[in-house]
Amino acid sequence: MTGKNIKFEGQLNPERFGNFEDWQRYKRGGHSIIYMADDSVTGNKVAIKQHLDYMPERAGEEQAIREAKTRYEREIAMLGKLSHPGIVQSQGYFFRQEHGIPVPYLVMEPLETDTIEDKLATGQPVSEQEAREAILSVGTVLDYLHTANGRPIIYRDLKPGNVKEMGKEDSWPHKIVDFSESRIGNATMSGSVMGTFGYNAPEIYGAGMADQTTDFYSLLRIGA
Repeated sequence: MTGKNIKFEGQLNPERFGNFEDWQRYKRGGHSIIYMADDSVTGNKVAIKQHLDYMPERAGEEQAIREAKTRYEREIAMLGKLSHPGIVQSQGYFFRQEHGIPVPYLVMEPLETDTIEDKLATGQPVSEQEAREAILSVGTVLDYLHTANGRPIIYRDLKPGNVKEMGKEDSWPHKIVDFSESRIGNATMSGSVMGTFGYNAPEIYGAGMADQTTDFYSLLRIGA
């Protein structure tokens, strides 16, 4: 399959943009689409994240576009500062002007392994040992986020779909992906609740506070 055979949602159907060619749609989430592409300069495969909050039908929603721009610029900046084998590695970003909107694309290492959610969807049983190892692995990554950068980074949306299971040959057994809801420092959320129902801590719905403890609550819900 080549890039020209793919329907690009919200784009102008580019076969190639900059160094990246042979785009192939990999996965769609609630706010983004992940494509796999080839970097013609390095010869390596990359993952490219397109943000769906910039779809053309939203071009007139100036406030929504400003909020989306702030959210994804924050994700780009945050990933650029993080370095841990349990966190997806950023390889840069670019903006493309589409329908009058500067749309950000985040370039990352390609992770074509299953998430914990994918594994659970197969009905395959998870042993107590596997659950314990996942909690320890991801918990260590959370501890890095909370302590290694001067101010804590609160992930805020930890769930099975945001945790990739890596192979035995990889340096860390799990990788956390999608930092679009993360914040630096504890945050009181007003208005709509972020995160995912079933994995959010109760206090998020009450006081609206997200901090280190709410991240670990979400982790324990994954292992429950």
